[in-house]
Amino acid sequence: MVSNKKKCPNCPQVMPCATKVCKACGAEQPKKARLMKRLQALDMKKEEWLGNLKKTHNEAAMRDEAIILLEKLHAMGYKPLLLLQKEGNGKKPKITSLTPRCELDPLATQHLSKITAFYELVCAGWKASEDTVLTLTLTPCDEQGTSGEAGPEILVQEAGPEALMEEAELEGPAVETEGLVEEVELEGPAVETEGLVEEAELEGPAVETEGLVEEVGLEGPAVETEGLVEEAELEGPAVETEGLVEEAGLEGPAVETEGLVEEAELEGPAVETEGLVEVVGLEGLVEEAGLEGPTVETEGLVEKAGLEGPTVVNEGLMEEAGLEGLVEEAGLIGPIVVNEGLVEEAGLEGPAVEMAGLL
Repeated sequence: MVSNKKKCPNCPQVMPCATKVCKACGAEQPKKARLMKRLQALDMKKEEWLGNLKKTHNEAAMRDEAIILLEKLHAMGYKPLLLLQKEGNGKKPKITSLTPRCELDPLATQHLSKITAFYELVCAGWKASEDTVLTLTLTPCDEQGTSGEAGPEILVQEAGPEALMEEAELEGPAVETEGLVEEVELEGPAVETEGLVEEAELEGPAVETEGLVEEVGLEGPAVETEGLVEEAELEGPAVETEGLVEEAGLEGPAVETEGLVEEAELEGPAVETEGLVEVVGLEGLVEEAGLEGPTVETEGLVEKAGLEGPTVVNEGLMEEAGLEGLVEEAGLIGPIVVNEGLVEEAGLEGPAVEMAGLL
């Protein structure tokens, strides 16, 4: 009885006779005797066979035989693919891919074009001389395929500044936050916050806040706040606040507040406030504020304000002031003082002070 098993010459692995490559060691198995005889006969008659082929112009017939061979392999269950390239006549070689009669989806067709492009690179390195015998060897393919498994998808969430930021230290020239920011230390020329900022130390020339800002230490020439600012220390030439500002120490030439400012110490030549200001030398209710600068305009109620400057203009009721209007017990130092309202216990020292509210 004939056995259908054989043993690998390189290892003790036993395999079927039709196996071309050993699965254990990867060694190519020796060819059968009949195949070796046919290859030897072809090598002996190759030149004569090629001369007869050129005489009879039977090259197309050889291509037809290759197509028939592909159809036979496809019928056996294989998926054969034959790539051909021929050089000659000084023209750019053209690559031809022969496949059996089958249907390929668009993705497979796209990949076939890529395989053809790679095959062109293989042909560029195909430098077999007449003395070199090129023998194609069979190599085992990975069972998982060449594509491999797709790696895990990495989901990147762009967490913008619109969310709540707590205990964050940001260093850079520009920082914009639209959400609630607590205990933020920002160093840079421009900082914009549209949400609640608590206990933030900002260093830079421009700071804009549109939300509630509490305990903010801002160092820079320009600061704009549109929300509530509590316990803010702002250092810079320009500060604008549109919301409620409490306990703010602003140092700079220009300060504008549109909301309530309480317990603010502003140092600079120009201070404008449009809302109710408490404990600030700004526009609004000012209590216990010491403002030093050439120009101060207040449109609200100012009580116990110490303003230093030669000019003081008050449009409200002023009491205790030694100026034009009803002035009682006021010590004002300056060449020109105009009081149109009531001023109570006001010591104003500065070159220019205008009050548009009740003083």
